[in-house]
Amino acid sequence: MDSILENQRKLHEERERTIETIVKEIMSDKKTHKANINSQQRVKQLVDRYHGCTENLERMYTDVEGIRKREMEAIAGPNEFAEFYARLKILKDAHRRNPDELAEPLSMEFQKMHEEIADPEREETDMVQFTDEEGYGRFLDMHALHALFLNLKAIKKVDYITYLGQFDKFTDIPRNTTKKTGAYKEYLHALKVRY
Repeated sequence: MDSILENQRKLHEERERTIETIVKEIMSDKKTHKANINSQQRVKQLVDRYHGCTENLERMYTDVEGIRKREMEAIAGPNEFAEFYARLKILKDAHRRNPDELAEPLSMEFQKMHEEIADPEREETDMVQFTDEEGYGRFLDMHALHALFLNLKAIKKVDYITYLGQFDKFTDIPRNTTKKTGAYKEYLHALKVRY
């Protein structure tokens, strides 16, 4: 088991490497629309990873259970050398039990990402699902949402073009007859998930 201090160090390193990779991704040349969309998706994934690391660090620094405090006392106390050698023994035993286990440091993982970013000839896979009408993000297809909207109670039936002009005006939807229905919740969920 890694110490909490080592876990914090790893998370700080991961945050720094994530920021560096985000910058490289944003600064790289995108030759096609698909490459641009995929780049935005990779940046989003990296930002989510950064936020996950930050949340873990915040939880560790808050130290509700007192684990960090106990560890700091153990390594800074009067028996710091005994603690050091005890941890060294645990490490050596772990390596003796698993001599062939490969460790892939974060630097290797992020180096692979940097090589992919720097490769202008890389093949772009579909990272995001779009309908055929959306042309991989060039257009916005809201026909399915329009159909859900038309099925709501007490809603004035409008054509697709009119719907596009008012789909975000939630105050125009009657509160008592429509907003309390399951169909309205389903419509909002579809709107949130899809767009």
